[in-house]
Amino acid sequence: MRPAEEKALSFFVLIAIGYALRPKLHEKSALAGVRALVLNALLPAVIFVGLTNVRLSFASLGFPLLNAAHIVVQLLAGSLIGRLVLPGASRANERSTLALLSSSFAPGLSAFVFVKEFAPSGMAMGALMDLASKAYLLGLAPALMRAAHGGAPAAKPRSLAEAARRELSEPLSASIVAGLAMSAAGLSVRQLGPLGEAISRLEAAQTPILFLFIGLTVSLDGAAPFTCGSAVLARGGVAQLFAWCAVRALGLVGETALALVIMLQSACSVVAYAQLEKVASAISAPRAPSGAAARSGGGGAVDGEAACALPLALDLVGYSFPLAIVLNTAAGLLRERYVELLPALAPGLLVAAVAVALAGRRTSAGAAKPTGKEL
Repeated sequence: MRPAEEKALSFFVLIAIGYALRPKLHEKSALAGVRALVLNALLPAVIFVGLTNVRLSFASLGFPLLNAAHIVVQLLAGSLIGRLVLPGASRANERSTLALLSSSFAPGLSAFVFVKEFAPSGMAMGALMDLASKAYLLGLAPALMRAAHGGAPAAKPRSLAEAARRELSEPLSASIVAGLAMSAAGLSVRQLGPLGEAISRLEAAQTPILFLFIGLTVSLDGAAPFTCGSAVLARGGVAQLFAWCAVRALGLVGETALALVIMLQSACSVVAYAQLEKVASAISAPRAPSGAAARSGGGGAVDGEAACALPLALDLVGYSFPLAIVLNTAAGLLRERYVELLPALAPGLLVAAVAVALAGRRTSAGAAKPTGKEL
């Protein structure tokens, strides 16, 4: 078994271990602690290390622009998929979350290991494509999330220094600023000595803890398997169609074409979930009522977790990883043949997505139908 295949299978094992630990870590406080550790310590370390490796030149903008186009396509496709699997005006927030998560990518956990093993000459191209994902997740996506879920920005700071202090107090924001500063200075994590070693260890710990957390929290009952299963299948089909069009339009062959396909089949990003969680926290923060709301006794806190559909967001991340691992393992084993089969594979995934969505609707309708005892 190749190292990439062993690593991919280890992700499934970690999810299974997390699921087996549910009876021991079922309390909300325990899960909240694990989530806080991932979002405030491990994930910032991953972002910091990733940004220190970014090197961009004007001559290499083609592949980031290609991935930016893919992000737009997935955002639009996610909006359409949401109407199929989450119908009704009352589920608009869930549809927004589905579209935003569908347009996010985590190649670090679900693609680079396969590119390195099966198409090593495409690593540089993959790193360039990832620039667009990072720019989207750390820049545009939070603004889209606030617009979609009604998350008003925090109170206006009294000074620029206060604004900087407030932003840098967030581990995610601090890791972005520090990582970009390191990249601009041409410094590496190794040059930070003991601090760099500590950050590298946190970065390495993110993968096992994240997959354990997915196993602890991913929903395997109710509508989640149908909703998320249909969404990630459709997302995979759209990625394959886009990849085939890009390969044909650019005339890519060999390892370059294979690396492109693997990168586009990446899973949804936990960074997108982290950004959405920040928006949910801002929504939940109690605000002083004003105007008519104050006179009527309104105002106060709002349930940001429900408003941003955070459970759905985490489920989408959890369901997308197994599919990405399966698709990228198949791509690595079949190589050029897989690229040739994309015109047939993509419609198959899209048909499967529709079938799963319809099965979910029938299951929901059956569950809602009153039994004889109820009548």
